Amino acid sequence: MTFDFAIPERFNDDLAEQGVWFEIYAEKNQHFGDFKCIHANPESTKLKLAQERAQQRNQKGLRTGAFKNDDLVLEIFLDVVLVDWRGVKDSKGKDVPYSKAAAKAYFSTKGTKYALQNLMVYAADPTNFDKADPEEVVGN
Repeated sequence: MTFDFAIPERFNDDLAEQGVWFEIYAEKNQHFGDFKCIHANPESTKLKLAQERAQQRNQKGLRTGAFKNDDLVLEIFLDVVLVDWRGVKDSKGKDVPYSKAAAKAYFSTKGTKYALQNLMVYAADPTNFDKADPEEVVGN
């Protein structure tokens, strides 16, 4: 016997794979930048594979405590979820072009944990990847 279930669409697959721009502002309206993230869907094969690979790469460090779980989360976020940024400035006020190396350095800098935590919450929320315009910026 086969069944053909009507499963509700929780988010737009195309939008979730392309990514959505999120503006990150601190409490005093300081701009961290705008970050383009794909949906951090726990059912995503891409995300699961990235988690497995990161755990394998850092197995020894995780066992010994040299590599923390927060480091693992950041590595997976940078590897899979964050795909671009704009408005991220260097200490002289110039735009820093996006690259994975620059993103790792940025999110390893003291004071960026607030931005990272907000981005992870936004990227995990399927309602942020609905049928909205992909260029729409969602603020916090």
